[in-house]
Amino acid sequence: MPIEITPSESITACRSVLELTVKHTISAYDAAYLDLALRRDLPIGKLNDTRKRQGLRQATEAANVTLFRAR
Repeated sequence: MPIEITPSESITACRSVLELTVKHTISAYDAAYLDLALRRDLPIGKLNDTRKRQGLRQATEAANVTLFRAR
């Protein structure tokens, strides 16, 4: 997959990630992926469903972001 860097205002991006972290009780790492998916209207790809990532799955459902599982 090609990599695209999207410039954003760091203060705004940090605030959005922090808000998602608190709202969905997920890590900042997962919130950054969720934020990107929301801003770009993209699905989130997922390889496994460990307990650690269940919060991300629940957050994507709550935010109406498509989650697809890679095979």
